Amino acid sequence: MNLLDHLRRMAGNNLWSNDRLYRAVLSLQPGEFEAERTSFFPSIKATLNHILAVDLLYLDFLEEGGLGAAAHDDFVP
Repeated sequence: MNLLDHLRRMAGNNLWSNDRLYRAVLSLQPGEFEAERTSFFPSIKATLNHILAVDLLYLDFLEEGGLGAAAHDDFVP
């Protein structure tokens, strides 16, 4: 498998994973999304905000935006 095929496969896996995650979140009962959890992040909301922030960081890198870690500076969850 060449690099481009590998990257396409990883992008497809990311799409599949995100779809499963978002479907699971949509099935939560009221209050569960922001409820405190025993985890690395204090809630599911905080976990998803982290995923979004990192995705934005990667997009900036891939698009050669030049922000680097500063992409987080203006991030508002």
